[in-house]
Amino acid sequence: MRITVVIPTLGEQATIESAIASARAALGPCQVIVADGGSADGTRELAAAAGATVIDAPGTRADAMNTGARAATGEAILFLHADTTLPAGAGSAVRGVLVNADAGAFSVRFDDRPRLARFAAGLGKPFHRGVYGDQGIFVTRAAFDRVGGYRPLPIMEDIDFVQRIRRTGRFVVLPDTVTTSGRRQRAHGEVRTFVIVHTIKLLYRVGVPPAHLAALDRAGRSSRYPRIPGCARTPSGLFREDRKGKGGSARHAGWPDGGGVMPFRASRPYAPPGVLIEVLSFDGCPNRDPAVELVERIVRETGIAARIDVIDVTDEETASMRRFLGSPTIFVAGHDIEPGAEARTDYSISCRVYRTADGLKGLPDAQWLRDALA
Repeated sequence: MRITVVIPTLGEQATIESAIASARAALGPCQVIVADGGSADGTRELAAAAGATVIDAPGTRADAMNTGARAATGEAILFLHADTTLPAGAGSAVRGVLVNADAGAFSVRFDDRPRLARFAAGLGKPFHRGVYGDQGIFVTRAAFDRVGGYRPLPIMEDIDFVQRIRRTGRFVVLPDTVTTSGRRQRAHGEVRTFVIVHTIKLLYRVGVPPAHLAALDRAGRSSRYPRIPGCARTPSGLFREDRKGKGGSARHAGWPDGGGVMPFRASRPYAPPGVLIEVLSFDGCPNRDPAVELVERIVRETGIAARIDVIDVTDEETASMRRFLGSPTIFVAGHDIEPGAEARTDYSISCRVYRTADGLKGLPDAQWLRDALA
C-alpha cells in the first residue's frame, strides 16, 4: 500500500525539515506533499530542498489538507502537522491497521512537557474523547473520498472529520506515539493553554459554531492584546467603540453588553490620529495576525502616526461593499495597497494570494505598504 504524506503549512520554516525527514525515515520512499497556505518565510524553499512536492493551498488548514489530498497518488493518505514527527515503524503500523480499518491515528506525546502539563493531562484523561490533527491522522483514499474529505471549518476540522469517518467505518488509535511540539504551551503558558483548549472542546461538543470557537482561540492566543473577540482595550482598560463589519451598531466605552462572540469591527489599542490603515480578513484566516504584525512593523519603521483597524468581513455583501479581494486585504486611506487592485471586482470571502517579486505569497509585499504610506 502506497502512502502519501500531506503536510499543511503556514510559516513553518523552523520545523518543516524535521517533519519531512521523519516521514521519509518512518515510511520509506513515499510521496510527501507540502500544501502551503502562503508562507512568507522560507517554508516552501526548505520543503522543496528536502524533496517534498510543494503546492499552493490558500485557505484554512482544512482547505490545505483537501488540496494536498487531491494531489495525492497513494492508496492511503497520512496528514502530518509540520511540528510533528512520526515514530519508527510508522509505515508498517499504518499498513497493518488499514488492512481491516478505514482510518486511524497515533497516540501523541509532546517534545517538552513540564510536570504541570502532564498533571493537567492526567486529570483530563477520563473526560478526553476525540482524535486531533496533531496525532497524525491516516485514512484510505476510498474512505476519504466517501466522506468528502475535510469540511472547510476554521477550527475543529480534525474532530469533525474523524466523527464522520467513525459513522461509516472503523477508526483505530495506535499505541505508537507521534511527537508534537509544545510550542503553544511554551508561548502562551501551560495553564492558559490548557484552559483555552479544553474550553473550546467543551463548547464544540455543546454546539457552539466553529467560527465562534476560532475567534475565542485567537483571543486566547493573543498575549499582546488580550481581549474579548470584537473589542479593543483603551489605555484605561475599558473597551472603546467597536463596530460591525458593515459600519453600524456602535458600542461605546465600557464593558460589552453581550456575552457571545460577535462579528464586530475590532480596532487596535488607541493610536494617535493619523492615516487610517485597515486590515480586513474573514474569521479564522491564518494570515490575519501576520498581516497585522506586518502593518505594525512598517508603521514603526516609518514613524508615521497611524490608526490601525482590524475588521472582520462576515458575508458576501460586506465583501462587495468593502471591496474585499480576499483575506487579508490592507487599505491605506481607503486604497488597496496592491498595485492594480483598484481595477479588480472579484470580491469574495476567501484567502488572498499575492503575486510578489518573490512569488505567490499569502501576505502583500512590505514595499507596497511603504509606498502607500509615503
